[in-house]
Amino acid sequence: MVLEQFLEIQTMFGVYRTVLALAVAAAHLGGLPTGAHYAVFGFFILSGYLMTLVLHQTYGYSKAGFLKYALNRALRIFPPYWAALILSALLVAALGRNQATLYHPSMFLPGL
Repeated sequence: MVLEQFLEIQTMFGVYRTVLALAVAAAHLGGLPTGAHYAVFGFFILSGYLMTLVLHQTYGYSKAGFLKYALNRALRIFPPYWAALILSALLVAALGRNQATLYHPSMFLPGL
């Protein structure tokens, strides 16, 4: 019973965090007055709480727990960045310097 309530609260926090992120995105993309500066602070506070909760429940506070946590985060975060970097470099190389710099003057591969 207690575990079910805890998981329900954790899910509600996730939904609230999503709403906060969408409010920030709406303010940036559409210029909608959503109170984005408050949403940013709320998102960071809630994210910090949830990350601490996950760290405590899943990994613990031992040296091995922190290493497992760091490895897990690296495996979740870095592959999309590497994929975006490689795809962007291939696209800029395929388009050529002239076309790429038409989009943005700083967008080119050095030496090409």
